[in-house]
Amino acid sequence: MAVRNRRSRGPYRLAGRSILAIMATVGVELNGSPPAGASTPSLSFSIVSSATGSCESVEPVCSDLAGGDVISVSGSGYAPDDVSAFVEECNDDASQPVMSFAGIYLPVSCTPVLLTVVSASRTLSTNFTVIQGTTGPPLASGTPICTEGGTPIVGCTTSGNAATDAADYPCPPTPAQVDLGDTCELIVSDVTGVSASGTLSFVAGATVLSTSLSGGGGTGTHITVTPGTPVTDDATLLGASPGASGTVTYTVYGDSHCADPVASGGSAEVTDGSVPASNPVAPTADGTYYWMATYSGDSEDPGGPSGCLSEVETVAGFGIITPSVLPPATPRRGYEVFLQAAGGAVPYYWQLTGGELPAGLHLHQFGVLAGILKKTASPGTYTFTVRARTHRSPRTSEQTSTRTFTLTLG
Repeated sequence: MAVRNRRSRGPYRLAGRSILAIMATVGVELNGSPPAGASTPSLSFSIVSSATGSCESVEPVCSDLAGGDVISVSGSGYAPDDVSAFVEECNDDASQPVMSFAGIYLPVSCTPVLLTVVSASRTLSTNFTVIQGTTGPPLASGTPICTEGGTPIVGCTTSGNAATDAADYPCPPTPAQVDLGDTCELIVSDVTGVSASGTLSFVAGATVLSTSLSGGGGTGTHITVTPGTPVTDDATLLGASPGASGTVTYTVYGDSHCADPVASGGSAEVTDGSVPASNPVAPTADGTYYWMATYSGDSEDPGGPSGCLSEVETVAGFGIITPSVLPPATPRRGYEVFLQAAGGAVPYYWQLTGGELPAGLHLHQFGVLAGILKKTASPGTYTFTVRARTHRSPRTSEQTSTRTFTLTLG
Protein backbone atom coordinates (compact mmCIF):
# COMPACT_ATOMS: atom_id res chain seq x y z
CA MET A 1 0.00 0.00 0.00
CA ALA A 2 1.37 3.41 -0.90
CA VAL A 3 1.60 6.17 1.65
CA ARG A 4 -1.33 8.56 1.21
CA ASN A 5 -1.55 12.25 1.90
CA ARG A 6 -4.61 12.50 4.10
CA ARG A 7 -5.37 16.04 3.00
CA SER A 8 -7.08 14.60 -0.02
CA ARG A 9 -8.83 11.52 1.35
CA GLY A 10 -10.99 10.77 4.47
CA PRO A 11 -11.76 9.80 7.12
CA TYR A 12 -8.99 11.69 8.91
CA ARG A 13 -10.40 15.11 8.16
CA LEU A 14 -7.79 17.65 9.18
CA ALA A 15 -6.68 20.98 7.74
CA GLY A 16 -3.34 22.56 8.58
CA ARG A 17 -4.94 25.23 10.77
CA SER A 18 -6.86 22.50 12.59
CA ILE A 19 -3.72 20.58 13.52
CA LEU A 20 -2.16 23.81 14.73
CA ALA A 21 -5.24 24.40 16.84
CA ILE A 22 -5.22 21.03 18.55
CA MET A 23 -1.49 21.11 19.23
CA ALA A 24 -1.79 24.61 20.71
CA THR A 25 -4.71 23.44 22.82
CA VAL A 26 -2.62 20.71 24.45
CA GLY A 27 0.16 23.18 25.19
CA VAL A 28 2.65 22.41 22.41
CA GLU A 29 4.93 25.24 21.32
CA LEU A 30 4.72 25.50 17.55
CA ASN A 31 8.09 26.23 15.98
CA GLY A 32 7.83 24.26 12.77
CA SER A 33 7.02 25.25 9.22
CA PRO A 34 6.14 22.98 6.30
CA PRO A 35 9.34 21.43 4.94
CA ALA A 36 9.96 20.99 1.25
CA GLY A 37 8.15 17.92 -0.02
CA ALA A 38 5.98 17.80 3.08
CA SER A 39 2.98 16.62 1.06
CA THR A 40 4.58 13.17 0.60
CA PRO A 41 6.30 12.08 3.83
CA SER A 42 7.62 8.55 4.09
CA LEU A 43 6.53 6.08 6.75
CA SER A 44 7.73 2.61 7.75
CA PHE A 45 6.70 0.03 10.38
CA SER A 46 8.53 -2.84 12.06
CA ILE A 47 7.63 -5.32 14.78
CA VAL A 48 8.89 -4.71 18.31
CA SER A 49 6.91 -7.48 20.01
CA SER A 50 4.30 -9.82 18.53
CA ALA A 51 3.66 -13.56 18.55
CA THR A 52 2.27 -13.65 15.00
CA GLY A 53 2.65 -10.23 13.36
CA SER A 54 4.99 -9.09 10.60
CA CYS A 55 5.58 -5.82 8.72
CA GLU A 56 6.68 -5.26 5.13
CA SER A 57 10.11 -3.77 4.60
CA VAL A 58 9.08 -1.36 1.82
CA GLU A 59 5.45 -0.44 2.49
CA PRO A 60 3.96 0.71 5.86
CA VAL A 61 1.88 -2.45 6.16
CA CYS A 62 1.68 -4.88 9.10
CA SER A 63 -0.35 -8.09 9.12
CA ASP A 64 -1.37 -10.89 11.48
CA LEU A 65 -1.40 -8.49 14.42
CA ALA A 66 -3.18 -8.92 17.75
CA GLY A 67 -4.11 -6.45 20.45
CA GLY A 68 -1.16 -5.56 22.65
CA ASP A 69 1.42 -6.02 19.88
CA VAL A 70 3.99 -3.23 19.73
CA ILE A 71 5.21 -1.82 16.42
CA SER A 72 7.98 0.69 15.74
CA VAL A 73 6.90 3.67 13.64
CA SER A 74 9.51 5.65 11.69
CA GLY A 75 8.91 8.59 9.38
CA SER A 76 10.70 11.30 7.44
CA GLY A 77 9.68 14.48 5.64
CA TYR A 78 7.73 15.87 8.61
CA ALA A 79 7.97 19.42 10.00
CA PRO A 80 10.53 19.66 12.83
CA ASP A 81 9.24 20.88 16.19
CA ASP A 82 9.68 20.22 19.89
CA VAL A 83 6.60 17.97 19.84
CA SER A 84 5.05 18.17 16.42
CA ALA A 85 3.47 14.90 15.34
CA PHE A 86 0.75 12.67 16.60
CA VAL A 87 -0.20 9.06 15.98
CA GLU A 88 -3.65 7.44 15.95
CA GLU A 89 -5.10 4.06 15.03
CA CYS A 90 -8.45 4.32 13.21
CA ASN A 91 -10.98 2.32 11.23
CA ASP A 92 -11.03 4.15 7.87
CA ASP A 93 -14.77 3.80 7.15
CA ALA A 94 -15.72 7.11 5.53
CA SER A 95 -19.32 7.05 6.77
CA GLN A 96 -18.54 6.98 10.50
CA PRO A 97 -19.49 9.87 12.81
CA VAL A 98 -16.87 12.40 13.86
CA MET A 99 -16.09 14.37 17.00
CA SER A 100 -15.33 18.06 16.74
CA PHE A 101 -12.53 19.57 18.82
CA ALA A 102 -10.59 22.82 18.34
CA GLY A 103 -11.72 23.10 14.73
CA ILE A 104 -10.91 19.53 13.70
CA TYR A 105 -13.09 16.53 12.92
CA LEU A 106 -11.80 13.30 14.45
CA PRO A 107 -13.38 10.01 13.30
CA VAL A 108 -15.10 8.42 16.27
CA SER A 109 -13.09 5.20 15.83
CA CYS A 110 -9.66 6.83 16.38
CA THR A 111 -7.59 6.19 19.47
CA PRO A 112 -6.59 9.11 21.71
CA VAL A 113 -3.71 11.13 20.26
CA LEU A 114 -0.17 9.87 20.96
CA LEU A 115 2.31 12.76 20.70
CA THR A 116 5.82 12.16 19.38
CA VAL A 117 8.88 14.27 18.56
CA VAL A 118 10.03 15.28 15.07
CA SER A 119 13.78 15.88 14.96
CA ALA A 120 15.61 18.76 13.30
CA SER A 121 16.32 16.40 10.40
CA ARG A 122 12.55 16.00 9.93
CA THR A 123 12.42 12.40 11.10
CA LEU A 124 10.39 10.73 13.84
CA SER A 125 10.50 7.42 15.64
CA THR A 126 8.15 6.03 18.28
CA ASN A 127 6.56 2.79 19.45
CA PHE A 128 2.83 2.20 19.21
CA THR A 129 0.79 -0.43 21.05
CA VAL A 130 -1.88 -1.88 18.79
CA ILE A 131 -5.46 -1.88 20.04
CA GLN A 132 -7.80 -4.65 18.92
CA GLY A 133 -11.56 -4.32 19.16
CA THR A 134 -13.02 -0.91 20.03
CA THR A 135 -10.26 1.64 19.47
CA GLY A 136 -12.12 4.95 19.99
CA PRO A 137 -13.44 7.37 20.85
CA PRO A 138 -10.55 9.83 20.51
CA LEU A 139 -11.92 12.27 23.11
CA ALA A 140 -12.98 11.62 26.69
CA SER A 141 -16.03 13.85 26.32
CA GLY A 142 -18.13 15.21 23.49
CA THR A 143 -20.98 14.14 21.23
CA PRO A 144 -20.47 12.44 17.86
CA ILE A 145 -21.98 14.19 14.84
CA CYS A 146 -22.67 13.36 11.20
CA THR A 147 -21.62 16.68 9.69
CA GLU A 148 -18.31 18.40 8.98
CA GLY A 149 -18.59 22.15 8.99
CA GLY A 150 -22.25 21.87 8.07
CA THR A 151 -21.69 19.30 5.29
CA PRO A 152 -23.45 15.96 5.92
CA ILE A 153 -21.32 12.79 5.99
CA VAL A 154 -22.77 10.40 3.42
CA GLY A 155 -24.24 7.26 5.02
CA CYS A 156 -23.53 8.43 8.56
CA THR A 157 -25.76 7.60 11.51
CA THR A 158 -25.06 8.23 15.19
CA SER A 159 -26.48 7.04 18.51
CA GLY A 160 -25.41 10.30 20.13
CA ASN A 161 -22.97 8.39 22.37
CA ALA A 162 -19.29 8.34 21.37
CA ALA A 163 -18.45 4.99 22.98
CA THR A 164 -21.46 3.31 21.37
CA ASP A 165 -20.59 4.69 17.93
CA ALA A 166 -16.90 3.80 18.30
CA ALA A 167 -17.86 0.19 19.00
CA ASP A 168 -19.50 0.06 15.56
CA TYR A 169 -16.15 0.78 13.85
CA PRO A 170 -13.61 -1.58 15.44
CA CYS A 171 -10.17 -2.77 14.41
CA PRO A 172 -10.28 -5.10 12.61
CA PRO A 173 -13.35 -3.83 10.75
CA THR A 174 -16.54 -5.88 10.81
CA PRO A 175 -17.04 -8.38 7.95
CA ALA A 176 -19.58 -6.03 6.35
CA GLN A 177 -17.07 -3.17 6.51
CA VAL A 178 -14.33 -5.36 5.04
CA ASP A 179 -16.65 -6.16 2.12
CA LEU A 180 -16.88 -2.40 1.52
CA GLY A 181 -13.09 -2.11 1.45
CA ASP A 182 -12.56 -0.72 4.94
CA THR A 183 -9.24 -1.28 6.70
CA CYS A 184 -7.56 -0.14 9.89
CA GLU A 185 -4.89 2.49 9.57
CA LEU A 186 -2.14 3.99 11.65
CA ILE A 187 -1.98 7.70 10.85
CA VAL A 188 0.94 10.04 11.57
CA SER A 189 0.43 13.80 11.15
CA ASP A 190 2.56 16.87 11.86
CA VAL A 191 1.72 20.41 12.95
CA THR A 192 1.51 21.68 9.37
CA GLY A 193 -1.31 19.33 8.39
CA VAL A 194 0.85 16.82 6.51
CA SER A 195 -0.20 13.20 7.14
CA ALA A 196 0.71 9.71 6.02
CA SER A 197 -0.84 6.37 6.93
CA GLY A 198 -0.15 2.67 6.83
CA THR A 199 -2.35 -0.41 7.07
CA LEU A 200 -2.82 -2.73 10.06
CA SER A 201 -4.45 -6.13 9.62
CA PHE A 202 -5.14 -8.69 12.30
CA VAL A 203 -4.58 -12.40 12.70
CA ALA A 204 -7.59 -14.48 11.63
CA GLY A 205 -9.82 -15.51 14.51
CA ALA A 206 -8.19 -13.01 16.83
CA THR A 207 -9.65 -12.65 20.31
CA VAL A 208 -11.48 -9.44 21.20
CA LEU A 209 -12.40 -8.22 24.69
CA SER A 210 -15.87 -6.77 25.19
CA THR A 211 -16.23 -4.97 28.52
CA SER A 212 -18.85 -3.23 30.66
CA LEU A 213 -18.80 -1.40 34.00
CA SER A 214 -21.30 -1.85 36.85
CA GLY A 215 -21.76 0.25 39.98
CA GLY A 216 -24.14 2.55 41.79
CA GLY A 217 -27.11 1.01 40.03
CA GLY A 218 -25.68 1.77 36.59
CA THR A 219 -24.28 -0.52 33.92
CA GLY A 220 -22.54 0.25 30.65
CA THR A 221 -19.36 1.51 29.04
CA HIS A 222 -19.79 4.99 30.58
CA ILE A 223 -21.20 5.35 34.10
CA THR A 224 -21.34 8.13 36.71
CA VAL A 225 -21.15 7.32 40.42
CA THR A 226 -20.65 9.16 43.70
CA PRO A 227 -17.32 9.00 45.59
CA GLY A 228 -16.67 5.69 47.29
CA THR A 229 -19.07 3.70 45.11
CA PRO A 230 -17.67 0.23 44.32
CA VAL A 231 -17.46 -0.38 40.57
CA THR A 232 -16.64 -3.65 38.81
CA ASP A 233 -15.63 -4.46 35.25
CA ASP A 234 -17.07 -7.43 33.35
CA ALA A 235 -15.09 -8.76 30.39
CA THR A 236 -16.23 -11.17 27.69
CA LEU A 237 -13.91 -12.92 25.24
CA LEU A 238 -15.18 -12.80 21.66
CA GLY A 239 -13.71 -15.07 19.01
CA ALA A 240 -11.85 -17.25 21.52
CA SER A 241 -11.61 -21.03 21.34
CA PRO A 242 -14.15 -22.97 23.47
CA GLY A 243 -11.43 -24.01 25.93
CA ALA A 244 -9.74 -20.61 26.19
CA SER A 245 -7.65 -20.13 29.32
CA GLY A 246 -5.19 -17.56 30.64
CA THR A 247 -5.90 -14.47 32.71
CA VAL A 248 -7.62 -11.12 32.34
CA THR A 249 -6.09 -8.26 34.30
CA TYR A 250 -8.21 -5.23 35.16
CA THR A 251 -6.55 -1.82 35.63
CA VAL A 252 -7.93 1.65 36.36
CA TYR A 253 -6.10 4.68 34.93
CA GLY A 254 -6.24 8.38 35.74
CA ASP A 255 -5.49 9.60 32.21
CA SER A 256 -7.12 9.14 28.81
CA HIS A 257 -3.99 7.48 27.34
CA CYS A 258 -4.04 4.75 30.00
CA ALA A 259 -0.44 5.47 30.98
CA ASP A 260 -1.03 6.37 34.65
CA PRO A 261 -2.50 3.45 36.63
CA VAL A 262 -4.26 4.53 39.84
CA ALA A 263 -5.91 1.28 40.98
CA SER A 264 -6.04 -2.42 40.22
CA GLY A 265 -9.16 -4.49 39.75
CA GLY A 266 -7.12 -7.67 40.12
CA SER A 267 -6.60 -10.59 37.77
CA ALA A 268 -9.20 -13.21 36.89
CA GLU A 269 -8.55 -16.76 35.68
CA VAL A 270 -10.21 -17.58 32.36
CA THR A 271 -11.88 -21.00 32.33
CA ASP A 272 -13.28 -22.43 29.07
CA GLY A 273 -13.58 -18.90 27.69
CA SER A 274 -15.49 -17.57 30.71
CA VAL A 275 -14.06 -14.49 32.46
CA PRO A 276 -14.94 -13.56 36.07
CA ALA A 277 -15.57 -9.90 36.85
CA SER A 278 -12.93 -7.67 38.41
CA ASN A 279 -12.59 -6.91 42.06
CA PRO A 280 -14.56 -3.80 43.06
CA VAL A 281 -12.70 -0.49 42.93
CA ALA A 282 -14.11 2.55 44.74
CA PRO A 283 -12.35 5.86 43.93
CA THR A 284 -12.96 8.48 46.59
CA ALA A 285 -11.86 11.57 44.65
CA ASP A 286 -13.96 13.34 42.03
CA GLY A 287 -12.63 12.84 38.53
CA THR A 288 -12.66 10.68 35.42
CA TYR A 289 -11.25 7.15 35.51
CA TYR A 290 -10.46 4.88 32.56
CA TRP A 291 -10.75 1.11 32.86
CA MET A 292 -8.82 -1.35 30.70
CA ALA A 293 -8.94 -5.14 30.63
CA THR A 294 -5.95 -7.07 29.24
CA TYR A 295 -6.14 -10.72 28.18
CA SER A 296 -2.92 -12.74 28.53
CA GLY A 297 -3.79 -15.14 25.71
CA ASP A 298 -2.99 -18.85 25.60
CA SER A 299 -1.53 -21.33 23.11
CA GLU A 300 -4.50 -20.92 20.74
CA ASP A 301 -5.89 -17.48 21.52
CA PRO A 302 -3.82 -14.30 21.15
CA GLY A 303 -4.02 -11.82 23.99
CA GLY A 304 -4.39 -8.07 24.04
CA PRO A 305 -6.03 -5.11 25.80
CA SER A 306 -9.41 -3.50 25.42
CA GLY A 307 -9.52 0.10 24.16
CA CYS A 308 -8.39 2.82 26.58
CA LEU A 309 -11.52 4.95 26.17
CA SER A 310 -13.90 2.02 25.83
CA GLU A 311 -14.87 2.24 29.53
CA VAL A 312 -15.07 5.53 31.41
CA GLU A 313 -16.12 6.04 35.04
CA THR A 314 -17.00 9.54 36.23
CA VAL A 315 -16.91 10.15 39.98
CA ALA A 316 -18.81 13.22 41.10
CA GLY A 317 -21.17 14.47 43.80
CA PHE A 318 -21.47 13.47 47.45
CA GLY A 319 -21.02 9.96 48.80
CA ILE A 320 -19.99 7.86 51.79
CA ILE A 321 -16.50 6.51 51.14
CA THR A 322 -15.93 4.28 54.20
CA PRO A 323 -15.87 0.62 53.05
CA SER A 324 -19.05 -1.29 53.84
CA VAL A 325 -17.23 -3.92 55.93
CA LEU A 326 -16.10 -2.31 59.19
CA PRO A 327 -13.25 -3.50 61.46
CA PRO A 328 -14.36 -6.27 63.86
CA ALA A 329 -15.24 -5.54 67.48
CA THR A 330 -14.51 -7.43 70.69
CA PRO A 331 -16.98 -7.84 73.61
CA ARG A 332 -16.30 -5.63 76.65
CA ARG A 333 -13.70 -3.62 74.74
CA GLY A 334 -13.71 -0.06 73.45
CA TYR A 335 -14.45 0.55 69.76
CA GLU A 336 -14.10 3.65 67.60
CA VAL A 337 -14.44 4.18 63.84
CA PHE A 338 -14.73 7.52 62.05
CA LEU A 339 -17.13 7.22 59.10
CA GLN A 340 -16.07 9.32 56.12
CA ALA A 341 -17.70 10.92 53.09
CA ALA A 342 -16.52 13.08 50.19
CA GLY A 343 -17.98 15.90 48.12
CA GLY A 344 -20.59 18.54 48.95
CA ALA A 345 -20.55 21.13 51.73
CA VAL A 346 -19.15 20.32 55.16
CA PRO A 347 -19.79 19.54 57.94
CA TYR A 348 -21.52 16.22 57.32
CA TYR A 349 -24.30 14.91 59.55
CA TRP A 350 -24.85 11.19 60.17
CA GLN A 351 -27.85 9.15 61.24
CA LEU A 352 -28.64 5.47 61.79
CA THR A 353 -31.64 4.70 59.56
CA GLY A 354 -31.96 0.92 59.74
CA GLY A 355 -30.62 -2.23 61.32
CA GLU A 356 -29.11 -2.72 64.75
CA LEU A 357 -25.85 -1.79 66.42
CA PRO A 358 -24.19 -4.08 69.00
CA ALA A 359 -25.15 -3.11 72.56
CA GLY A 360 -22.86 -0.35 73.77
CA LEU A 361 -22.11 1.26 70.39
CA HIS A 362 -23.60 4.57 69.30
CA LEU A 363 -23.39 6.61 66.09
CA HIS A 364 -22.73 10.27 66.82
CA GLN A 365 -24.09 12.94 64.49
CA PHE A 366 -20.62 13.83 63.17
CA GLY A 367 -19.89 10.27 62.03
CA VAL A 368 -18.11 8.69 64.99
CA LEU A 369 -19.20 5.12 65.68
CA ALA A 370 -17.91 4.48 69.18
CA GLY A 371 -18.56 2.97 72.60
CA ILE A 372 -17.68 0.08 74.90
CA LEU A 373 -19.22 -3.22 73.85
CA LYS A 374 -21.43 -4.54 76.64
CA LYS A 375 -21.04 -8.08 77.87
CA THR A 376 -24.69 -8.63 76.94
CA ALA A 377 -23.92 -7.92 73.27
CA SER A 378 -24.49 -11.09 71.26
CA PRO A 379 -21.56 -12.30 69.12
CA GLY A 380 -22.23 -12.39 65.39
CA THR A 381 -22.51 -10.15 62.34
CA TYR A 382 -24.49 -6.92 62.63
CA THR A 383 -25.92 -5.16 59.57
CA PHE A 384 -27.11 -1.58 59.69
CA THR A 385 -27.73 1.35 57.35
CA VAL A 386 -26.37 4.85 57.79
CA ARG A 387 -27.45 8.08 56.12
CA ALA A 388 -25.12 11.05 55.72
CA ARG A 389 -26.10 14.52 54.56
CA THR A 390 -24.16 17.63 53.67
CA HIS A 391 -24.43 21.03 55.31
CA ARG A 392 -27.38 23.05 54.13
CA SER A 393 -27.28 26.84 53.73
CA PRO A 394 -28.93 29.54 51.59
CA ARG A 395 -26.15 28.99 49.05
CA THR A 396 -25.85 25.19 49.11
CA SER A 397 -28.50 22.53 48.72
CA GLU A 398 -28.52 19.41 50.85
CA GLN A 399 -27.09 16.20 49.41
CA THR A 400 -27.51 12.76 50.94
CA SER A 401 -25.87 9.37 50.72
CA THR A 402 -26.66 6.02 52.34
CA ARG A 403 -24.63 2.89 52.86
CA THR A 404 -25.23 -0.45 54.54
CA PHE A 405 -22.43 -1.61 56.83
CA THR A 406 -21.56 -4.93 58.41
CA LEU A 407 -19.68 -5.31 61.70
CA THR A 408 -18.61 -8.61 63.21
CA LEU A 409 -18.58 -8.98 66.99
CA GLY A 410 -16.39 -11.91 67.96
